[in-house]
This record gives sequence, C-alpha cells and structure tokens, in this order.
Amino acid sequence: VEKAIDEIEKQMESKVTHIVHGAGLEESKSFKKKKFDFSRLIVSVKVEGIWNILNSLDKSKLKRVVCFTSIAGRFGNRGQIDYSFANGYLSRLCWMLNQQGIPAIACDWSAWGGVGMATRGSIMQILSSFGINPIPLETGTEVFVKLFLNKIGKEVIVSNGLGPFEEAHILDQQISNKNYPMINSLEYIDSKFRVYHTLSTDSDLYMLDHQIQDVPIFPGVMGLEMFSEVYHLVSNLKPLVLKEIEFVSALKLPKNVPKNIFVEYDSSKEKMILKSVFIPKNDEKLRREIEHFKLDIGSKTKIKRKRKSSFQSEDSELQLMSKEEIYEVFFHGKSFQVLDKLLDITNETAITLVKIPEDDLFLESKSKVLINPRTIEAALQTAGLYDIIVNSESSLPSNIAQLSIYSNKQPHHIISKFIKKDTNYSYFDVEVFDEKGRLIVLLEGLGMIHIQFSFTENPERIKQLETLKEYWQISTSFSDNMMKIIPTAAVSSYLEAKPKVVMKYLSSEERSSFERKKNKRRKIEYLSGVIAAKKLIKDVIKDDKVIQTTEIRKTTKGQPYIYDKKKKEKSKLNLSITHSGDFAIAAIREGPIGIDIEKIEERSESFYKEAFTEKERNQISSNAELGTVYWTIKEAITKAIGEGLNLSLHDIEISSDEKKSSYKVDFSTKAAESLPYESSSFEITNKKFQNYALSYCEIKTEDGK
Repeated sequence: VEKAIDEIEKQMESKVTHIVHGAGLEESKSFKKKKFDFSRLIVSVKVEGIWNILNSLDKSKLKRVVCFTSIAGRFGNRGQIDYSFANGYLSRLCWMLNQQGIPAIACDWSAWGGVGMATRGSIMQILSSFGINPIPLETGTEVFVKLFLNKIGKEVIVSNGLGPFEEAHILDQQISNKNYPMINSLEYIDSKFRVYHTLSTDSDLYMLDHQIQDVPIFPGVMGLEMFSEVYHLVSNLKPLVLKEIEFVSALKLPKNVPKNIFVEYDSSKEKMILKSVFIPKNDEKLRREIEHFKLDIGSKTKIKRKRKSSFQSEDSELQLMSKEEIYEVFFHGKSFQVLDKLLDITNETAITLVKIPEDDLFLESKSKVLINPRTIEAALQTAGLYDIIVNSESSLPSNIAQLSIYSNKQPHHIISKFIKKDTNYSYFDVEVFDEKGRLIVLLEGLGMIHIQFSFTENPERIKQLETLKEYWQISTSFSDNMMKIIPTAAVSSYLEAKPKVVMKYLSSEERSSFERKKNKRRKIEYLSGVIAAKKLIKDVIKDDKVIQTTEIRKTTKGQPYIYDKKKKEKSKLNLSITHSGDFAIAAIREGPIGIDIEKIEERSESFYKEAFTEKERNQISSNAELGTVYWTIKEAITKAIGEGLNLSLHDIEISSDEKKSSYKVDFSTKAAESLPYESSSFEITNKKFQNYALSYCEIKTEDGK
C-alpha cells in the first residue's frame, strides 16, 4: 500500500489529501457456523485496510476522510457480528480523527439498489419486506457527493427506510441535555442541518433574568451558544471564530408561552441562521419563518493573542460603580448580573471587573455550556456601560464583525475600547482577560444600536451617571499622563467597606493628619487627594512600591510636596492637589505647577469683593461660570508660586481674551517685585465642564521646565 501511494503521489506530483475507504466483505451466518479465518478477513478488509492507508501517507496533509460503513455497524444485525464490528470500528475511528483535527465521516449506508452486497440472491426482496427500501443509485451518488464536499463530521446514517431499526434510531437520536442544553433534536434536509429547541421559561431559566418591560427576551449570547452547540454536534470541533454576527430581530416570549426555534446550518458555507415560526391567528396559510440571529462560524483563528493585560490587582480596589448600582441601571436579573464593578472610564476605554454568577442557566443543573455565553455577555454590558455614561445612549448589541475565543477560562476583567459613533450605532472593540492577564475572548467591530427608552428612572442613578460623565470629561481633557482624578464617592465607599485596606495608602504621619480632621467631608477630600497623588506617582515613576516609600507632606505655607522616605529627601517632582465636590485631582510636573477645580455656582457679593479686583468684578458681572473660572485660575497661580492663600488675591489680576479663549495674568507692583518669575512665564489652561471649572498653571523657568 505504501509503495502504491508513493507511486501515485509521484505520478500526480501531489500529496494525497482525500481518502474514500469503501472496501468491504460480508457473510451472513450464525456465529456457530462462521469460519474464524474468513471472519478475520471481513474485519481486516475494513480495519487493517484503512490503517494501511493512513500509515502510508502524511496525515497532516489530509483534508477529508470518508469511510463507507453500514447501518449494521450502528445498530448491529443478526448473522453479521464480524461485519457489524468492522463497520462500528470505522465509525469510532472517524470520531477519533475528527478529534485530531482531520475532517472524517462514517457513512452508515443501508442497502443500495442495483449494486453492492444486497443485490445477491433474494437479499433485496427480504430487506424490502422489512421496510428497508434500497437507495436508488442516482440518489445515493448525489448524497455521497454532498457528504464528501461538505465539512460534516463524525457519523451520518443514509437510508431509504430503516424498518426494524427505526425504533433504535429514534432512541439513538436523543441528544444529551447535559452536553447540548440548547438542542432538542436535529435533521438533515436539502443539504442543510436543522437543529431544534423549544424555548421555555420552565427549562431555560436564564429567560427569567433577561426581561425588558416584563417580557422575556432571548439573549443574543444564548443564540451564540446554540450556534456553537450545533457546530460542535455536527463537526465535533469547538468553534473558535464567529464572524459577521447579526442580531437581526428580538425573540420574545410574551406571556411566557413556549416557542419553537431552530438553527439552519449550511455546513458547506459555514453559515447559520436562528429562526422561529410565526403563524398569525393559527392560520397555516400565513405561516412564515422569522430570522433572529445569523453568523459565519469556524474552528480556526488566524488572530494570535495580541498582548497580556497591563491591569494590576490594586487597580480593582476603587470602583466607579458597584454591582448593585450597575444593575439599577441595567435590566438584567441575577443570573445575568455578570459585572462586579466599573473600575475606570477614561478617553475611549471602560474597564470592568467580572464575576460570573453561580446561578444555573437551565433547569438541568448539570448542563454544560460550550462557549461561556455569560463571558461574552459581560463584554457586551461593558460596552453598553460606556455608551450610557459617555454617549448618553441606552443601547443593545446589534452586530459583531468577529468574535474570537481563545480560552474558556473564567474571566477576570474587561477592557472595552470605543471606536466611533454615528446616528444609530456606537462601535467598540472589547477584550476579555483571565486572572493572569491573558486574553481569552476578543470582540472586534461590536455595533451597539441606540434604543429609545432608558433602562433606569432612579434619580440617584441618573445623578451618578451624570457625575461619571463629568469624571470622564475631566480625565479625558488631560493632555498627558501627569494628572490623576479620583471620585471622592469611590474613596468614601472604599473607606466604609474596607477601612483597614484603604489606610495602607497612608503613612503614620499621613494617618495622623487624616485623624486630626474632624469633618467627614474634609477627611474624604484629604484621603482622596493622597490616593490620587500616590497613584499618579506610581504611574509616572513606574514603581509599584511607591505607596510605602513616599509620603505627601506640606511646606509651612501649605504647599504639598513628595517626600522620598527611602532617600530621606524631597522629590524633584513638583506636586499640586485640588479637591471640590465630587472629585480630587493630583498633578505632577518637573517645574512649578498649580491646579484647582471648583464647582460652578453662585457666590456671595462679599466673596467677590475679597477674591477679585474691581476690574475683574466688572468683567465677571453676574456670570457665575466666569467667576468660578477666574477663581480657579487665581488658586492655581498661588499654588504654582507656592504661596497658597498667603498671597493677597488682589495682587493677582486676571483678564481674558474671548477671541483666543485664553487668559492673562498681571501682578501688582509689590507682588511682581517679590516674585522670582515674570508674568509672561505663567502658562494658564482652563477647562469648563457642565458643573465644574478646572484650571492649571505651569511656570516656565529659564531651563525650559
């Protein structure tokens, strides 16, 4: 055999890529009447025959193996113990080859008409009397070609009636609810698989936790799970790449009435469509199939794991939203509450921590899912959270260009990156990582469609979303990585939940300063400022031990500075800290820096007289926003100089150039004589947000810093 294959490959100048193993012998006799040598030959033709071929060629080049077997191998048959065994062996071999990545199929044929073993004597007449009708030659050939060209795997029965085997076949087709919880039955019609599932809140428990306005909605990720189970059942391969995913229309269960759904799978094109049947007023004439989801599916991905996550465990200590707060915004019930907390949202990125609930998805508690649909759900919810906070859009998944699955390990955190937004959609790329920071799931080109209703009417949550949007706007406005913003509410919640853990940010001296503050709000502001400063220092100098080795101290004039406890000296980096209302911000520069944030609000006339010159008051008039802007600029300047409130605010005068949207600073003669800087050295930047004004001042010294 090896020599014959070698000669064929040389002659054809190509390796063998396809095998059709159709050899066979049969002798129907009772076991007692069989001759051992001939029985061995019956087995050998099929078993040793296929192995002689497989061992004589390069299996890595194989693209398809087709073994002609018999229904006798599937169900057994009287007088054919040797023949049944040989065919059954080939069927198991095809399953094994599929597991090794070689597409193989065992075709369990019943009798063919006009050719083959069943044409001998009166065999065909006997078979027909039992209801096993012959397969017409033309039909059998057509079926073979389809099976050969399609990527159908494992084993398939081809018959024109199974007669006494029919009952055994029905029992054999019962699909395990444990391994395939989304599949009840399947059939092969017109070169396509149809796989059925009865959707019911009694068995599909997750439906009860996925309701909008009290109507159960079939989750898109469970549709992806059903697609994956169909692919695995047919090909024995795990799906790794799902492409061109479209969530076409919602699948609802009004009044919790069960609904039959099915997946139509064209394995030659690797395309799947999930449908349901709608019969208006029970009139079969009006019957129509409704498409809900569709995709292309495959078992290979060309995309490698791009990177490991830079996320560190300490990054999960503070949270912008807790699990309870997230699901007061979203509609998901307990088993679909997959996000544990929102960790950060800045620029185009949202980061969430994931915790998959232990709640069963199905009534059968031991049911296994194939692709961890709730991991994908967590990715979708993370994108949705960004959309509702930053874009002020309630949205649901509509399409995914490509979903790559690298591992089924438990997810730890998710990084969602916003790509763009148009009138109807927001687009994202989303990465899911395990606890070791390895990429396990990648969603590329996720389209979230904007919907017209809000998920929450809770005033407290709406206010929180507005604050988080302002947090996003402020953090995104920073031109570099030399500033850090911390929401004071996050620090307050952290202190309340884990007071001992949060105190690790403070040295003994800092802890004393914290304890000396009697006002709770002042305590939170101080703590938030220190945490912001130390997190920023860690990011700037790339030192994870900075929390223990640095201390935030103040000069006699109240200016904060960084003290290096290890070197026992003041750091060369300049630090400024500000806090107001919802936020604390720290800024670091090599040169002098001052930063100030204030809430935009009306202030008393006495405050204006104390803080501003007459010229400034005339400019401000009754404009609360401009008054807050001027106030933050003055504060930022005094902090940059290092004088704080020790410098009279009337010695500093601010003027604005509305055309250039810039601000100029002038000093009184007395102040100018005492300052080591020219007024032209002060670079002032101001940002206005919905509720806050933020200013920072840099002083450019002679060395350019």
